[in-house]
Amino acid sequence: NSLGMSLGKAGRMPAAFQAFYKAVEIQPNHAQAARNAGQILKNAGNTEQAAAILGHARELASGDRKAMLALIDVLSMAGMTGEAEVMARQALESHPSDPDIAVQLGNICMAKGTPAEAAELARSALAARPDLIGALSLLAETAGGDEAAEILGKIESLGAGRGQPPHVTVSLSFSAGRLCERLKRHGEAFDYFAAGNRARRDLLAGTDQRYRRDRMEAEVAELIDAFPAAAFANPGGSESELPVFIVGMPRSGTTLTEQILASHSMAAGAGELSEIGNIVRWLRREHGFPHPPPRDLYPGIASGYLTQMRRVDPGAARITDKMPGNFMNLGLIALLFPNARIIHCRRDPMDTCLSCFTQNFRSEGLAWSCDLDDVGHYYCQYRRLMDHWLSVLPAGRILEFDYELTVSALEEQARRLIGFAGLKWDDACLRFSDTDRIVLTASRNQVRKGVYGGSVGRWRRYGDRIMPLAASLARCGHGPAED
Repeated sequence: NSLGMSLGKAGRMPAAFQAFYKAVEIQPNHAQAARNAGQILKNAGNTEQAAAILGHARELASGDRKAMLALIDVLSMAGMTGEAEVMARQALESHPSDPDIAVQLGNICMAKGTPAEAAELARSALAARPDLIGALSLLAETAGGDEAAEILGKIESLGAGRGQPPHVTVSLSFSAGRLCERLKRHGEAFDYFAAGNRARRDLLAGTDQRYRRDRMEAEVAELIDAFPAAAFANPGGSESELPVFIVGMPRSGTTLTEQILASHSMAAGAGELSEIGNIVRWLRREHGFPHPPPRDLYPGIASGYLTQMRRVDPGAARITDKMPGNFMNLGLIALLFPNARIIHCRRDPMDTCLSCFTQNFRSEGLAWSCDLDDVGHYYCQYRRLMDHWLSVLPAGRILEFDYELTVSALEEQARRLIGFAGLKWDDACLRFSDTDRIVLTASRNQVRKGVYGGSVGRWRRYGDRIMPLAASLARCGHGPAED
């Protein structure tokens, strides 16, 4: 049942979750306990399980506003944007003066590519509650010119998060940083981003989500040892050419790459799928991964993954999975899908790492982005592992796709990308910014503006403040080139 879906994860959840879950087991119609358990699952990133429990809570108490708001949020996070939008519009129709609902619908509009409606919803929310953090953050994403300065002033009047709870400081600081950057006040922008990241580290302190360099280094070493070139001599799994895996660092151009490919008439974009990560966790628990699992498991695992992909578009010849962190899983992917294309998105290391540091990620597992030195360390480990895959996987399995080249020569690089995918050229691939696809990643607003070179060399605007990152990257030979 809905509640049973989460039982397998209960052992790894906080004590509060255990208590709420136990309450629901004893009294299944305990709406508040179900809602609280769902909220904890949502905050931990377990969106599928959270949606099930929050849906159960809403069935028990249809008037529970908090359960409704949490369910709309988790449906959006899980990619069920259509369901989330229907629920949000119905809720706003019933409660037209509720600013929280307006903000949630505004975020859905951003994912759909209708920023003007999102901004109007945010303004209406602020009219009802001038200090509403979510509305200020939403306008910070859309505002330009005089409005950017106005919204920044409102954030500064709230102390820009100083003295606020850490989660409020995070939201306000990153919003203020984006606005300062738009107003070309780069020194102030960096200071706000640094404050937001300090608050993020405070939230992660004492949890298993904090970044541990030794753990990352050990995991990469373990993968390198487990997957020598000989491991790929006799792959199994599926001969399907359907999946196209887009990997790399976050903020390296993975969304742009997917949008170009997904604009093709014979292709579709699935976004950032969690399936490969779920498979890896299961294999680690049951079969000692990363030691290659029993070969007789490959066909079933591959078939299950393809079934999930087909739900995106039953008729597509290629479907992209743009989970950047799958660079960790390319050994398994190559065994399961020996004919699948792998696209490695690359971008200038300094720009990539700065973009991660200045992004308020909601996802789990990105604690390394809170500290410039940690960002550089993580980048070095990512490159260490990618260099290994490039050396051991069969030639031609991985396409290196550079952001800067795409910005400067879009058609040439797009044709190269489509050719690698094994598809005939389609002019629609140059009109990717016209997409009506839902974009849930950090690039949701940017990708609809088309290709632009404004973010190339962005790191240079920050002067000495960015030097700790340069030093961290230089330790593994990826620091900025001498001018």
